[in-house]
Amino acid sequence: MEVNCTTQVAQRAMTEQFRPTMWGVAVLLCTLVLVLAVLPPFVGYGFRHALMQGFDLACHQIPERSFQVGGVPLALCHRCTGVVVGLIVGSLALAVFRNVDTKISPRLKTILFLSLVPMVFDWGIDALGIWANTPFSRTATGIIFGVAAGYTFARAMAVPPSAASSIQPKPAISPLSHPPPSAHA
Repeated sequence: MEVNCTTQVAQRAMTEQFRPTMWGVAVLLCTLVLVLAVLPPFVGYGFRHALMQGFDLACHQIPERSFQVGGVPLALCHRCTGVVVGLIVGSLALAVFRNVDTKISPRLKTILFLSLVPMVFDWGIDALGIWANTPFSRTATGIIFGVAAGYTFARAMAVPPSAASSIQPKPAISPLSHPPPSAHA
Protein backbone atom coordinates (compact mmCIF):
# COMPACT_ATOMS: atom_id res chain seq x y z
CA MET A 1 0.00 0.00 0.00
CA GLU A 2 2.86 2.36 0.85
CA VAL A 3 4.60 1.58 -2.46
CA ASN A 4 1.40 2.26 -4.42
CA CYS A 5 0.94 5.61 -2.66
CA THR A 6 4.59 6.52 -3.22
CA THR A 7 4.34 5.56 -6.88
CA GLN A 8 1.22 7.70 -7.29
CA VAL A 9 3.01 10.67 -5.69
CA ALA A 10 6.00 10.12 -7.99
CA GLN A 11 3.76 9.90 -11.07
CA ARG A 12 1.97 13.10 -10.05
CA ALA A 13 5.35 14.82 -9.57
CA MET A 14 6.45 13.69 -13.05
CA THR A 15 3.23 15.07 -14.55
CA GLU A 16 3.52 18.37 -12.67
CA GLN A 17 7.25 18.82 -13.37
CA PHE A 18 7.21 17.71 -17.03
CA ARG A 19 8.13 20.63 -19.30
CA PRO A 20 6.44 19.97 -22.66
CA THR A 21 8.28 22.84 -24.35
CA MET A 22 11.68 21.41 -23.42
CA TRP A 23 10.51 17.94 -24.47
CA GLY A 24 9.51 19.43 -27.82
CA VAL A 25 12.94 21.06 -28.14
CA ALA A 26 14.56 17.65 -27.54
CA VAL A 27 12.41 16.01 -30.24
CA LEU A 28 13.11 18.88 -32.67
CA LEU A 29 16.87 18.74 -32.06
CA CYS A 30 16.95 15.01 -32.76
CA THR A 31 14.82 15.50 -35.87
CA LEU A 32 17.05 18.33 -37.08
CA VAL A 33 20.11 16.06 -36.85
CA LEU A 34 18.36 13.44 -39.01
CA VAL A 35 17.21 16.02 -41.56
CA LEU A 36 20.74 17.43 -41.87
CA ALA A 37 22.20 13.91 -42.20
CA VAL A 38 19.79 13.05 -45.02
CA LEU A 39 20.34 16.30 -46.97
CA PRO A 40 23.67 15.64 -48.80
CA PRO A 41 22.17 13.83 -51.82
CA PHE A 42 19.67 16.66 -52.30
CA VAL A 43 21.86 19.76 -52.11
CA GLY A 44 24.69 21.32 -54.11
CA TYR A 45 28.33 20.42 -53.67
CA GLY A 46 29.26 23.31 -51.34
CA PHE A 47 26.51 22.65 -48.79
CA ARG A 48 26.98 18.87 -49.18
CA HIS A 49 30.68 19.22 -48.44
CA ALA A 50 29.95 21.34 -45.34
CA LEU A 51 27.41 18.80 -44.07
CA MET A 52 29.76 15.88 -44.66
CA GLN A 53 32.57 17.69 -42.85
CA GLY A 54 30.30 18.49 -39.92
CA PHE A 55 29.14 14.89 -39.51
CA ASP A 56 32.68 13.59 -40.08
CA LEU A 57 33.36 14.57 -36.47
CA ALA A 58 30.94 11.85 -35.29
CA CYS A 59 30.90 9.21 -38.04
CA HIS A 60 33.36 7.43 -40.31
CA GLN A 61 31.04 7.97 -43.33
CA ILE A 62 32.36 4.99 -45.32
CA PRO A 63 30.22 5.12 -48.49
CA GLU A 64 29.80 1.31 -48.63
CA ARG A 65 28.40 1.42 -45.10
CA SER A 66 26.06 4.35 -45.68
CA PHE A 67 22.62 4.68 -47.21
CA GLN A 68 22.78 6.36 -50.60
CA VAL A 69 20.38 8.27 -52.81
CA GLY A 70 21.36 8.49 -56.47
CA GLY A 71 24.85 7.26 -55.62
CA VAL A 72 25.41 10.04 -53.06
CA PRO A 73 25.82 8.80 -49.46
CA LEU A 74 24.02 10.31 -46.51
CA ALA A 75 26.19 12.14 -43.99
CA LEU A 76 25.95 9.22 -41.55
CA CYS A 77 26.66 5.50 -41.88
CA HIS A 78 23.98 2.83 -41.37
CA ARG A 79 24.62 2.50 -37.63
CA CYS A 80 24.77 6.25 -36.94
CA THR A 81 21.62 6.78 -39.01
CA GLY A 82 19.95 4.11 -36.87
CA VAL A 83 21.12 5.88 -33.71
CA VAL A 84 19.61 9.18 -34.88
CA VAL A 85 16.31 7.52 -35.87
CA GLY A 86 16.32 5.87 -32.43
CA LEU A 87 16.96 9.24 -30.77
CA ILE A 88 13.74 10.55 -32.31
CA VAL A 89 11.77 7.42 -31.35
CA GLY A 90 13.17 7.48 -27.81
CA SER A 91 12.41 11.18 -27.40
CA LEU A 92 8.84 10.60 -28.52
CA ALA A 93 8.59 7.57 -26.22
CA LEU A 94 9.02 9.78 -23.15
CA ALA A 95 5.60 11.34 -23.80
CA VAL A 96 4.04 7.89 -24.25
CA PHE A 97 5.68 6.33 -21.18
CA ARG A 98 5.38 9.27 -18.75
CA ASN A 99 2.96 7.28 -16.58
CA VAL A 100 5.54 4.53 -16.01
CA ASP A 101 8.62 6.77 -15.98
CA THR A 102 9.03 6.21 -12.24
CA LYS A 103 9.74 2.55 -13.03
CA ILE A 104 12.01 3.32 -16.00
CA SER A 105 14.04 6.28 -14.73
CA PRO A 106 15.85 4.50 -11.86
CA ARG A 107 17.07 1.98 -14.44
CA LEU A 108 18.10 4.40 -17.20
CA LYS A 109 21.85 3.93 -16.74
CA THR A 110 21.45 0.15 -16.89
CA ILE A 111 19.12 0.37 -19.90
CA LEU A 112 21.55 2.70 -21.68
CA PHE A 113 24.47 0.35 -20.97
CA LEU A 114 22.53 -2.74 -22.06
CA SER A 115 21.43 -1.02 -25.27
CA LEU A 116 25.10 -0.78 -26.23
CA VAL A 117 25.58 -4.57 -26.03
CA PRO A 118 23.96 -5.50 -29.39
CA MET A 119 25.87 -2.71 -31.14
CA VAL A 120 29.23 -3.72 -29.66
CA PHE A 121 28.51 -7.40 -30.37
CA ASP A 122 27.57 -6.68 -34.00
CA TRP A 123 30.70 -4.59 -34.49
CA GLY A 124 32.93 -7.05 -32.61
CA ILE A 125 31.98 -10.18 -34.51
CA ASP A 126 32.53 -8.31 -37.76
CA ALA A 127 35.88 -6.92 -36.62
CA LEU A 128 37.00 -10.41 -35.56
CA GLY A 129 35.96 -11.85 -38.92
CA ILE A 130 33.43 -14.23 -37.35
CA TRP A 131 30.45 -12.82 -39.22
CA ALA A 132 30.03 -9.96 -41.66
CA ASN A 133 27.44 -7.58 -40.33
CA THR A 134 24.84 -6.19 -42.70
CA PRO A 135 23.19 -2.82 -43.29
CA PHE A 136 20.17 -4.20 -41.43
CA SER A 137 22.17 -5.34 -38.38
CA ARG A 138 24.09 -2.07 -38.23
CA THR A 139 20.93 0.03 -38.52
CA ALA A 140 18.91 -2.11 -36.08
CA THR A 141 21.60 -2.10 -33.38
CA GLY A 142 21.97 1.66 -33.83
CA ILE A 143 18.23 2.11 -33.36
CA ILE A 144 18.27 0.05 -30.15
CA PHE A 145 20.93 2.29 -28.62
CA GLY A 146 19.32 5.43 -30.05
CA VAL A 147 15.95 4.71 -28.42
CA ALA A 148 17.56 4.40 -24.97
CA ALA A 149 19.73 7.48 -25.55
CA GLY A 150 16.79 9.48 -26.95
CA TYR A 151 14.59 8.68 -23.96
CA THR A 152 17.42 9.66 -21.61
CA PHE A 153 18.11 12.89 -23.53
CA ALA A 154 14.43 13.91 -23.72
CA ARG A 155 13.97 13.16 -20.02
CA ALA A 156 17.02 15.27 -19.15
CA MET A 157 15.53 18.13 -21.16
CA ALA A 158 11.90 17.77 -20.01
CA VAL A 159 12.26 17.03 -16.30
CA PRO A 160 14.17 19.54 -14.16
CA PRO A 161 17.02 17.95 -12.18
CA SER A 162 15.40 18.83 -8.86
CA ALA A 163 12.17 17.15 -9.97
CA ALA A 164 13.98 14.14 -11.39
CA SER A 165 15.51 13.34 -8.01
CA SER A 166 12.22 13.89 -6.19
CA ILE A 167 10.18 11.53 -8.38
CA GLN A 168 12.18 8.41 -7.66
CA PRO A 169 9.89 5.97 -5.85
CA LYS A 170 10.92 5.39 -2.26
CA PRO A 171 10.94 1.82 -0.96
CA ALA A 172 8.18 1.07 1.49
CA ILE A 173 9.05 0.17 5.05
CA SER A 174 8.07 -3.39 5.69
CA PRO A 175 5.83 -3.96 8.71
CA LEU A 176 8.22 -6.77 9.64
CA SER A 177 11.27 -4.54 9.74
CA HIS A 178 12.44 -3.22 13.05
CA PRO A 179 13.91 0.17 13.73
CA PRO A 180 17.65 0.16 14.43
CA PRO A 181 18.47 -0.28 18.11
CA SER A 182 18.89 3.00 19.90
CA ALA A 183 22.15 3.94 21.50
CA HIS A 184 20.44 4.18 24.89
CA ALA A 185 19.22 0.58 25.05
